[in-house]
Amino acid sequence: MARVALPQSKVRARRKKRRILVASLIGAAALLVFGGLVWLAHAPFMRITAVDVSGESTLQTADISNAVLADIAGSYLYLFPKNNIFLYPKFKTETDLARQMPTIAKVTVNAKDFHTLNVAITERVPKALWCGASISSASACFWLDQDGVAYAAADSSFTFATTSAYERYYGALAGGSPQQYLDADQFHSLSALVDALAQNQPYNQIQSIEVDGAGDAHVTFADNFVLMFNLSAAGADVYSRFQLVLGSDAFAGHSLADFEYVDLRFGDKVYYKLRDTLTPVIKSK
Repeated sequence: MARVALPQSKVRARRKKRRILVASLIGAAALLVFGGLVWLAHAPFMRITAVDVSGESTLQTADISNAVLADIAGSYLYLFPKNNIFLYPKFKTETDLARQMPTIAKVTVNAKDFHTLNVAITERVPKALWCGASISSASACFWLDQDGVAYAAADSSFTFATTSAYERYYGALAGGSPQQYLDADQFHSLSALVDALAQNQPYNQIQSIEVDGAGDAHVTFADNFVLMFNLSAAGADVYSRFQLVLGSDAFAGHSLADFEYVDLRFGDKVYYKLRDTLTPVIKSK
């Protein structure tokens, strides 16, 4: 049986060939564009080769620079280099740097030019020392910043003379790395109270501040006097009540060294104990 190609079939075949040609051209163009992007990503004039560090004080510039360059080494999908000025992982680098160097409180990474990253560092400032979960189970000390973050070990490179000016806190740490002593608001309130107590007793240095799981704080002075209170009480209220106790008849003619403790944990009652005596009670006004 003979077959005759109809005009409509020829038109359909031409359209099909045209579509294949257009698709091939588009694919070739896309491949050329993709190849051009890969080539451009590897172009030397767009690669990061230097890191400019600012704001560091105790950290070494070379350590920060090397950490950043290591973080942007390698490539995405084995094609696009991470050290391309438009492709470097800004936020990951900031996060990784803060994690690797806990002394860093804040870090910002930005492009300075086509070859240089600017890394602006804000370091934590030591406020106190954390030296263990409790005085009875003291451990190696860590620096605490103003927010109660235990961020770096106060290792053997720090002499006693270096650390003796800082109060020593004891109690549980929480969180990841770095860890947190209390929460920031609690630590702000407690450290402000401790500073006020230190000013009130300038010749009787505070030796330790211990906070247990119930939130009870024990502040021990150089003469072994202990002030007790609970963190639930406002710091200003604790300080005010402490001053009232010092001015009470019970303290007339005595110094703190004559007392074992003053306990402010029980509302309107204040408990105290003279050394080698029973525990009397006085009313708080």
